[in-house]
Amino acid sequence: MRCRLVCICAVIVLCTPCSVRCRPLFAVHFAEGGAGIHLLSLNLEVPLVSSDSVILFHALRFSTGYGISFFSSASYLPIEVRTILFHGSNHIDLSLGLSLQVRYSTNVPDGERVIAYSPVNPTWSVAYRYESENGGFSFRLSAGGFYHVSERDWFFVPGISLGHAF
Repeated sequence: MRCRLVCICAVIVLCTPCSVRCRPLFAVHFAEGGAGIHLLSLNLEVPLVSSDSVILFHALRFSTGYGISFFSSASYLPIEVRTILFHGSNHIDLSLGLSLQVRYSTNVPDGERVIAYSPVNPTWSVAYRYESENGGFSFRLSAGGFYHVSERDWFFVPGISLGHAF
C-alpha cells in the first residue's frame, strides 16, 4: 500500500505542469557530437517539471531533434529525457535517451528511396551546461555515448552544443 502511494505521488509530481517561474519555457540547440550517433543535430527541449524549492534538482526536460551523419546515408531522431541539477546559470545536465537511426536504400528496381531499416540505439550523456534562469544564450559541453545495436558495441563521444533558451 505504501509503495502504491509513493508511486501515485511521484506520477502527480512528474505530470504537474510547470509553475509560472518555470523558465525557460523551451530551448533550441545546435549540437555537434554528444550522446547520439549523429554528427550534427538540431534539438528542441521543453520542460516537464521544474522546482525552485529542492536544493539539488532544478528541472526535468524532454528533448528531441533531427541529426545527420556525413559518413552514411542515415538520419537520426534523438529522443532524450534530461535532468538539470543545481540552480543559477551553471548546471550539471544528465540525459538518457534513444536515437532512432533511419537508413535509406535506393536498391529497388524503380529507383525510389525506401527505408532499409531503423534500429533504435540507447544513448546517455553527462554535461556541463550554462543557461541563465531568464533564458538567452545556452552552452553545453558533454561526454556521452551510445550502444550501436547493429554493431553490438558501445561508443563514447564528446560533444558541444550552442543554443538559445526562450
